[in-house]
Amino acid sequence: MIPQSLQPVIDGILKKGIPLFAVGGVVRDYLRGKKTRDIDIVTDRNPIDFIGEHFDYNPRYQIVTLNSGGFNLEIARMRRDFAYTGRHSGIEFVSNIEEDLPRRDFTVNAIAYDLRKGQYIDPFGGRKDVSDGILRTVGEPMERFREDYFRILRLARFALKLDFQIDRSTIEAARALSHGVEELNPGLLKPEINKIIRKYPPQSVLSIFDGLNLMKPLFGIGKICIPTVAEGDRDLLYFAVILGVYGDNPDVLNRLVALQFPKTLIGKAEYVLSAIRFFQGGDIPPKLETYRDEMIQWAEKVGVDMNAVHRLYPGLYSEPVIKSRELKSLITEKGISLRKLQEIRGILTLNRLKGFIKTRTDAENMLDELCSKS
Repeated sequence: MIPQSLQPVIDGILKKGIPLFAVGGVVRDYLRGKKTRDIDIVTDRNPIDFIGEHFDYNPRYQIVTLNSGGFNLEIARMRRDFAYTGRHSGIEFVSNIEEDLPRRDFTVNAIAYDLRKGQYIDPFGGRKDVSDGILRTVGEPMERFREDYFRILRLARFALKLDFQIDRSTIEAARALSHGVEELNPGLLKPEINKIIRKYPPQSVLSIFDGLNLMKPLFGIGKICIPTVAEGDRDLLYFAVILGVYGDNPDVLNRLVALQFPKTLIGKAEYVLSAIRFFQGGDIPPKLETYRDEMIQWAEKVGVDMNAVHRLYPGLYSEPVIKSRELKSLITEKGISLRKLQEIRGILTLNRLKGFIKTRTDAENMLDELCSKS
């Protein structure tokens, strides 16, 4: 359970007669036959008293952190939490592992292993839940989620990470209280959402968010048609575009801004969505000629019906028959203000994509018609 590079540290502490308990993910993943780089240990006293002061130290929670061989070891003093206010709680240090475990969120994370005696401490049946692949809260789920709404988002991440089923009463409580997630600080939500989006397939993320009623509090989306396209990119831009294409909130990008998604990313997503809307019959976005191939790739990637697009725009892959610089000269020669250039270029492009302009003659005739009306 303890990595070889950290074993000398643990053995040295145990030889001093100090009790150490492995807790959380390291125990859970060991039971699953998995390895983890994050090793959480608790003890009955302030670890700085026997570790020393040359490591990172959190004085409020009395946690010492050290890294060795690519592993992250945290040794913390056992505590219990009480009197929750939002995400904050009072803390009281304790000397008994049975008093520490109840503060943990899910039963699979509330298993301890006594490193001195070689025994499990499992008051909530976490080992059985690991074996059965079940996620459930420690204690009554409505109470645990009311203490800290962030646990609902953690529930989503653990369901994805472990590929476990969620206990019925736990999922019902999460759905009923999901509105509380909207009250959380965006600075808290962003890292967790980023972690989820970057690590798991978009369809799986959308399914768990939808199943826990998180689409509305997070993204303002009441209904989403989860795409069945092949697994897409695991990045924020792809996820933002998916939300815009398949969700029912036209203002979803502003919600992502509120969640502190990068503004450059939002700008790119906005353009991609405008191109996709055009492929589905909407207005033509500026500079489509420049980004056409990339936007076609985006449309294919998010599952747009490209057969329908080609029926609507049979000239989609055609090239301009009058180049931009020449078009500018022609408009000037005809005495038309250059302020009309972008409008005229857009009309010519749209008609070419729709198959109405196939030759230079077609383009010149339409240009003459447009100029005569200006």
